Amino acid sequence: MTDVRAASGAAENAKGFCQYLVETLFAYWRANGALIFDVGVRGEIEELGSWGWVSQPKHRAKFLDLAHSHFVKHLSTRVQALYPTLDARGENLDIEFLAPNCAALLFVGNQPQGRPSGGVVVTFQGPLATDEIEQIRRTFPMLKASLDLFLGVDSEPAWAKEYNLSSRQVAILQQMLEGVSYRDISRALWVSESTIKQEAKRIFTELGVKNRFEAAKKLR
Repeated sequence: MTDVRAASGAAENAKGFCQYLVETLFAYWRANGALIFDVGVRGEIEELGSWGWVSQPKHRAKFLDLAHSHFVKHLSTRVQALYPTLDARGENLDIEFLAPNCAALLFVGNQPQGRPSGGVVVTFQGPLATDEIEQIRRTFPMLKASLDLFLGVDSEPAWAKEYNLSSRQVAILQQMLEGVSYRDISRALWVSESTIKQEAKRIFTELGVKNRFEAAKKLR
């Protein structure tokens, strides 16, 4: 398979994507930081992009260490975890370090092919209410598909092999099947909305359907 990271150019835009997460997608919920990291086979961690307080030199190294020591453990079970409030009795987070900078954490991880791969972390200035958490969870499919592209991960579903679709088209279709809008897909994959619409037409032609609803019915 062609290296997705090279083919999509997504890795070069990781910083911009983090900025979008903070200033646009999660701005309503008072997001103030975002980080995308990669985990190698030996457990070493690499920052692919960051924005906000976590990208400041005095915070970056410590936050990367936190991501490595705490969030990476979730990758073994491919868990998507959300910490709506920071509680010292809960997950043994470094509260003294986090408390002055954020009050809630969103983490979406990925563990393809049985090995740690990476994650997206978003921090929030205030705690999150139950209804806010449910709304934020709807963004997980988009974040997961974006993370796959940033990491160059082959996480194509079984049906992808039945059709002549590129890796980017598969990522787009996966998000469409989850009900993500063209606008949000374009922001997640860091391309224009018109490009997403053109790709959608090609996808529908390949599948022999007219829209995303027929596509969902056919593939599911």
